[in-house]
Amino acid sequence: APVVDEEDIVYVEVLRHDLHYHLASSREPLRIRGSLSSAESELGAGFVRISASCLVNVGHVVSVDGPSLGMDDGSTLFFSRARRHDALAELTRFLGAGA
Repeated sequence: APVVDEEDIVYVEVLRHDLHYHLASSREPLRIRGSLSSAESELGAGFVRISASCLVNVGHVVSVDGPSLGMDDGSTLFFSRARRHDALAELTRFLGAGA
């Protein structure tokens, strides 16, 4: 696993068979071979799976707008229909706890 501060990770996505760690501190994602479920189990509780291919760091979410999330790095990520309800519940729990 990469030695990266979890707080620096905005989101992790799977493209082909690589994990792309999108970092707040870097314009280029860090590419690592692996599966999202292994990344999910390695990362802490502050990460929410919003689709089959994307895991977001709740600390970097700035808006939730219907089917999409706005991240503080300017990216817009989309919930999958299957995961939206659970992901929203999880996000609400985190954001409520932090407020």
